[in-house]
Amino acid sequence: MGNDLVSRVGGGGKLLALLGLVALLVVLGGLMAAPAEATSALIANKTMEGSLKLQPGDWVAAGYVLRVKGKTHPAMTVRLRNAYVVLGLRCDGSSTRVGTVIVPLYPTQGGGARTFSVAAGDESWWPTKDTNDADGYQGAVRVLDRSLCPAGKALINDGSAGGASFVAEIEGDNQATDIEVKFHYRVPRAKDKANINCADETLNPSPGISACSAGWSSSTTLRATALGEWADANIPPQINGYAFNDANSNGIQDAGEPGLGGVMVQVYDTVSGQLVDSEPTEAVLAFYLGYYNLLMPGSATYRVVATVPAGYTSTTPTDQFVFVPLDGGATRNFGLRPTP
Repeated sequence: MGNDLVSRVGGGGKLLALLGLVALLVVLGGLMAAPAEATSALIANKTMEGSLKLQPGDWVAAGYVLRVKGKTHPAMTVRLRNAYVVLGLRCDGSSTRVGTVIVPLYPTQGGGARTFSVAAGDESWWPTKDTNDADGYQGAVRVLDRSLCPAGKALINDGSAGGASFVAEIEGDNQATDIEVKFHYRVPRAKDKANINCADETLNPSPGISACSAGWSSSTTLRATALGEWADANIPPQINGYAFNDANSNGIQDAGEPGLGGVMVQVYDTVSGQLVDSEPTEAVLAFYLGYYNLLMPGSATYRVVATVPAGYTSTTPTDQFVFVPLDGGATRNFGLRPTP
């Protein structure tokens, strides 16, 4: 599972078109007691993967584990959704963050939640191998472009400013018990290993292969919000959605209508008219075919434009306006069908 989910950080409307990652910062959403405000935890660990140079085509995988703390804790149901690892990029020789990549962690697609049924006193780390995850990873993206930096200068460095964030919403049926969470990421080729997708359970089955071995972040401890009262996970402002083959031209992606890859989606500032960000929809990985995800600089109304590829006709508006909240996202899908 995984997808090329590329987001960029820009200023003055300048498009910065490079996928990558940098330093370590962990933000986890949780409530000490519902319905209070969500809490955040900061982890500044500088000894995870070190300084890594990226190449086009590199796989970047990420994952999390959690456990319920205390040998006397009661049986507990824990649910997690909207889990992402958000990582920054810099060019070698510069401390300025110039790009961001969002790695969605299963089952983020479709807004689903993951449920863990933890027995009383069980302090095991979850997910475990019986949940059919690749060992230690629930998502991956692939580096497509490094044009922002000179050749060989695109750099991950988890010891420099910029931050790598883990965000998620966590709820449970016990608000008095601590939950511990940590995450990691891996770029195998940057470590002189085979360039594989560590989130592919076929390539990296439990107990895991050496090419996918990566150290975990420091952990943070939080308490879940009550079941049915999701915590505020501090999800970055973003616009996402699908371009899809709208065979019946009804403007809705129905069952059996696949996503369409390679459709360029551009986002513009409605005040200045300048380009904020752009990317083509996913064209390689079947699980996310036709998907795009763009990180926005803040809450605002944006103009979203999809370019209709040759040989297709649009079945939905391709030039739309969308409001993006400060803590969350907005979705715009684009229906297309082959021109008769």
